[in-house]
Amino acid sequence: MFEINPLGVVCVSHDTLCVTVGGYKEVLLLSVSTDNTIILTRVISLLGSYPVEMIWPHTICVSKDGTRMAVSGGSEGAKKLQLFKISPAMS
Repeated sequence: MFEINPLGVVCVSHDTLCVTVGGYKEVLLLSVSTDNTIILTRVISLLGSYPVEMIWPHTICVSKDGTRMAVSGGSEGAKKLQLFKISPAMS
């Protein structure tokens, strides 16, 4: 049971969930075993965000070197693919 209410839940694969908590400042990566036990795998702190102008983004891919990101999705008949350059965060 969560001590705080999750803000969003995304099914990443058949056995992995991502849950946003803490005002979208943290992402919890959860694994689901075959007996439906949920295990906290990793807590990820977000450094920043960028608005994606797309209805229903579905797939996010990051290049192996971490410098580019692709987002695809959209409503039926309005599918989009957006490409982004990832730069180091400014403090």
